[in-house]
Amino acid sequence: MRNKIVLSCYILYVTFLSFGCVPGNRKLPQELREVSGVARLANGNTYWINDGGNGPIVFYNSIPRQNSKSFSVSLENVDWEGMSPYRDSLLCICDIGDNRQKRKDIRIAIVNVKGEILEQRKIFYPSTPYNAEACAIKGETFYVLTKSRIGKKGAKQESEAFLMTLDLGTQDSILTLKDQISFHRRTITDMAWREDDELVIVGYDYRRKALFPKTLTSIYSVEVDASDHFRQNTLRERKVLAPFIWTQYESILPINEDEVMIASEKTALFAPRWRILKLPR
Repeated sequence: MRNKIVLSCYILYVTFLSFGCVPGNRKLPQELREVSGVARLANGNTYWINDGGNGPIVFYNSIPRQNSKSFSVSLENVDWEGMSPYRDSLLCICDIGDNRQKRKDIRIAIVNVKGEILEQRKIFYPSTPYNAEACAIKGETFYVLTKSRIGKKGAKQESEAFLMTLDLGTQDSILTLKDQISFHRRTITDMAWREDDELVIVGYDYRRKALFPKTLTSIYSVEVDASDHFRQNTLRERKVLAPFIWTQYESILPINEDEVMIASEKTALFAPRWRILKLPR
């Protein structure tokens, strides 16, 4: 009898998760089916992009329960994987996705809220291609954090993510490697500055060999010193309850001193979603 009760509870739990019924989950509009970046400007609007394979469109006023508005940008969406506020009123779109690590260069574009490109720059890694989805700007410094995922041959799990920078106040185009940090079995998908010395980061782990395919999602906070090196002992992790059906949380946005918003792509069974979470402390 006891085993039947336990089994019934487990089935209900899996069913509950599989349909996205996670506490705090809220739907995004369907047009944000592959949301990959989010940024909030001083005007109070929150801006969103989809990743590669979608149109070069920036959406805004998408939550809560508002009709989405949008504008297009004359920048091909090869693989838009991040977006960051710049100088309070501008957006930096990061066309940096490269899962196969075959792109010779990646790109960023500074745009205004009408979609006009004010600057476009090709960027090169300091050595062989990396794969990254997380980007952020602080002052005039552009930051990239690599994805920390499976290597080119798909056999070896890499745990190190590399932090690189570029001075936007110069004409430089080659990223400078600053530091590395380990995220055990996590694919890093986005980051943002919460304060001048603290990054918030989101990542997930999709384990295909599990009894039930599931996503283990984590949010992190970590301090960065004035030389752009991680204060390794400040890394904090919070594991997040997520549906057992494949879910990718692709964006993160600081809300206040203690909370962040994360957003996921659409899956086969439920719409793209966003939720607000407490930071790990």
